[in-house]
Amino acid sequence: MKSATATSAHGTSQDREHLVPLCRGLGLYGCMSRNSPPVTTEQTLQLLDVGELAAQLSVSTRFIRRLVTERRIPYCKVGKFVRFDAAEVAAWVADKRISALR
Repeated sequence: MKSATATSAHGTSQDREHLVPLCRGLGLYGCMSRNSPPVTTEQTLQLLDVGELAAQLSVSTRFIRRLVTERRIPYCKVGKFVRFDAAEVAAWVADKRISALR
């Protein structure tokens, strides 16, 4: 019997206990932040890959990968693949907006 703090390649089970399991079969954890409302079956996730997000933000894929490595952008992993929830990225971009002084 495994303990509640069993470790795996993806961290401890305590690290993921606040995350919502979105697709149990795919092992999709981490797209939901602590403050995000839970996803219902009626809602669909629009997941973007690195290339799609780079094109959408008009930046290089290298820059997106650097943001992921530095954990500066919200992302999730589907197996070994990095994906981005379009709604979370839009909120992240809105949060980074700098207002004009005048």
